[in-house]
Amino acid sequence: MQSKTFPTGDGTLRLYNYHLDESLEITFRKSGKIDPAALTKINQFLRSRDNESITPIDPKLLDLLDHLQDHFTIDTVEIISGYRNPDFNLKLLKEGRKVSPRSLHTKGQAVDFHMDEIREETLRDYLLGLKLGGVGYYGPLDFVHVDTGPYRTWGGEETFARKLIGILDATAPVQLTSDKNDYLPKDQLYFEWKFSKGLGPKNVEGVRLEHFWRGEWVPCPSSKAIPEKESLLPIADLNCPVGYQNSRFGKYRWIFRIKGDEKLLSSNEFYLKKQ
Repeated sequence: MQSKTFPTGDGTLRLYNYHLDESLEITFRKSGKIDPAALTKINQFLRSRDNESITPIDPKLLDLLDHLQDHFTIDTVEIISGYRNPDFNLKLLKEGRKVSPRSLHTKGQAVDFHMDEIREETLRDYLLGLKLGGVGYYGPLDFVHVDTGPYRTWGGEETFARKLIGILDATAPVQLTSDKNDYLPKDQLYFEWKFSKGLGPKNVEGVRLEHFWRGEWVPCPSSKAIPEKESLLPIADLNCPVGYQNSRFGKYRWIFRIKGDEKLLSSNEFYLKKQ
């Protein structure tokens, strides 16, 4: 029989809502008791992104996210999907999205989430060890599903196309792409330039590295720019200690311009994971 005892953390959550581009740092549990005012703010933060309707979020779900944040010593939990209005959930289903018609998102009992510093495989394996609620793995899409329903698991047996996220203009005549979504400290990083006809490395300028930190992109002042003259670019490591406890782990992107055009372009977002 499934245990109903969900682990807890220190009572404070730092959250970032990916689709709504909002951040929240809040203490929702004090001396073992839920703070109703804090819970109201969290319900609003995790609102349905289609029409901003809200529903009460299961506190066990918050405790679990808090526990994961503390266990893995990471700064912020990124929310991909919190509460979903039932009509919005049905709309996604009709569009062919992989959502359940009886999704616990519609009851405030589920979140799809991501941690910039931790691989989805690592999160999945840890959650499976807890044997609490539902655990869905969507590694190539850069998120994991958790809920407070009966213990069950899915994902892994399904195949998903790799998702490139964060490109400022996917139609731009110059593109810079990483060879995978995330890297570990001992990995080699590769990036590839692609140029439309008539363009080449000489047309690119202002290449710089940025690190995502609490809802903002922060320039990495000490980073070495990618040399535009090469098409396949090995990077031994990333070094931008601007995040949690000056950690270099987390989400990155390269920013650049085409000469003569002030419009900023970017590579896809990619991650340096600590485990």
